[in-house]
Amino acid sequence: MKKPVKITSCLNYTTESGVDIIESEFQGMYLRAEDRLMLCYDEPDNEGYSRLIASAEGATLRRKGQVRSLMEFLPGHTTAVDYIMPEGRMPMQILTHSIDLQMHSQHGAFEVAYSVMVAGETTSENILRITWKPGSL
Repeated sequence: MKKPVKITSCLNYTTESGVDIIESEFQGMYLRAEDRLMLCYDEPDNEGYSRLIASAEGATLRRKGQVRSLMEFLPGHTTAVDYIMPEGRMPMQILTHSIDLQMHSQHGAFEVAYSVMVAGETTSENILRITWKPGSL
């Protein structure tokens, strides 16, 4: 059964220019099926939504809106991603270093560490942490 949750997203990324952090809060839905989860939430600033499907073995994060992408995270593997923005399409690769998934009956956390590469060159090192708990914004 889907449950309404408050979702917090924190992206910590490091480039040659330094460290930057993007934090956001969303209202969304949480669904757990055995060792997998699905989080769905609207992203008003992107005029769309995001959906995370995750397990300890891997995850997919789909964004639809002004910015669109389907990122697949598989520890130890590199996957191709088309990051589509209003300005155009940017092909890139994601090298997933690790995934940590903590699921409880009402709350949890998903964390993925990964590198972003464009044309074979690493452009950033990233840690994305998404948490959820009962409640609303």
